[in-house]
Amino acid sequence: MATYYSGYFGVPHSAFEEKGVLDGFIGRDMRLHIDPLRLKNTQVPEFIGTYESVFLKYFDRFAHFVDAMPSEEEDDTFFPLIVENMQFPEIPNVGLGYSVSGKPGKGMNGKTTKQIAKTTVKVIKAGMRDPELFLFMHLFEKNVGADRISDMAVSILRHQILSYTQRVAADLNIATREYEFEDVTYTVPFYGDEPMHFFPTTLLGDLPMATSYDEISDVCDYNKGLVGRVCKAVHGEWKQFFEGADRKNVLKNALLNNPEAYKEAISYFRSLSAVPYDFLEDKKKLYFKARLEELVANVLEEQGSTKKLSPEDVLQSTRNACLLFKECIENHRSYKLMYYEKGKVAKSEEYAQELLFVISEAYLKAKEVDIDISPEADTGVGKLDFKFSQGSNSRVIIETKLSNNKDLLHGYVTQLPDYMNSQHGTYGIYVVVIVNSNKNKVGQLKKLREFESKRDKNDSSQYEIIFVDARERPTASKK
Repeated sequence: MATYYSGYFGVPHSAFEEKGVLDGFIGRDMRLHIDPLRLKNTQVPEFIGTYESVFLKYFDRFAHFVDAMPSEEEDDTFFPLIVENMQFPEIPNVGLGYSVSGKPGKGMNGKTTKQIAKTTVKVIKAGMRDPELFLFMHLFEKNVGADRISDMAVSILRHQILSYTQRVAADLNIATREYEFEDVTYTVPFYGDEPMHFFPTTLLGDLPMATSYDEISDVCDYNKGLVGRVCKAVHGEWKQFFEGADRKNVLKNALLNNPEAYKEAISYFRSLSAVPYDFLEDKKKLYFKARLEELVANVLEEQGSTKKLSPEDVLQSTRNACLLFKECIENHRSYKLMYYEKGKVAKSEEYAQELLFVISEAYLKAKEVDIDISPEADTGVGKLDFKFSQGSNSRVIIETKLSNNKDLLHGYVTQLPDYMNSQHGTYGIYVVVIVNSNKNKVGQLKKLREFESKRDKNDSSQYEIIFVDARERPTASKK
């Protein structure tokens, strides 16, 4: 799994969160982008006032270039200048966008840049001179998505970003070295041979899953509002603007050929203030692993346990990992992760399994125990949830079920023994997570508790049941 900045630099994840700094992935992108609209009212010192004084001002030059061109035809002097100033290569160690390989993407260059330059000439010659137009070009320009607008923003705001990174690194006591950019020297952290770039979370918006740049155009809710305004101004059909491979050209032609539509688009865009990605709700679970690892470390510290377990203690380590999962759920409010908003509807078993996996992984890492965790191992009789193992002689099988699962009893009586036999397991642990649900199998829960109460605690060949109460707790003020 990816390493967070906090882990790489040895700084608590909570320190990044408290300062409002993105705790990104080392050598891999988070599916986020800089939303230029967030620059409008930002209170981050390095970015105050930059929406107009730096970002929009950058695009003023294109009007001057185009005014000097005798026609829309490419000339030898000014068109190359437009192409040159429209090139925004993706910068290493930014950590935003779609790349998972650790290598920078293409940014904006080559054929795409020339294509955008031609559109720039056309729209300015048509009287569309407002620099805001470039902020929503992903809505009407082929092969341009919100991530490329973000690449553009990073390039234009490079000095401000490096200045912010320099301040944050000093505040967090992160090791730095000098980096010179356009005759200005900054003191910033490095990864490999390239400088790091830190970002305030308040400037960042979501990036959706997409299979092509044209699918990224609806990345922000306000995009649909803007396109809707244009559609209404030209009395167009909804489907033309929102469906089909040619929808970007439909919007571009509407803007070029109808001054009222263009006026509506610019007016609407100027009235907007974008909403940043909500890291508190964190729908993409970008901070899921970082937060749990820090929670586990804090819980272990509170317990005062500093002993490093030996590699032979596979069973005990596995049991302890499951009990730590129970501790985090029941006593450290992690039960909230098991529900959709307001704790009314329980999530699927996959969430419980992922939570158990991350906590177990963090536990073994903290204890420096060399145990392999195999999630969703294929047994030949089905997929078990986890196998904790060290070699072929120590294999603990874990099966997890929610209390509302219709196969709750079957999982213990049949599934777990089958998995044990097929995997030559030395021990089995059945983790039952009790959730708020009107579909809870109360009779099966009672039967399981009877099984556990009758289990011979000295018989290492039997299976153990661990009950985890993930039901919502009243706050202290409501008790």
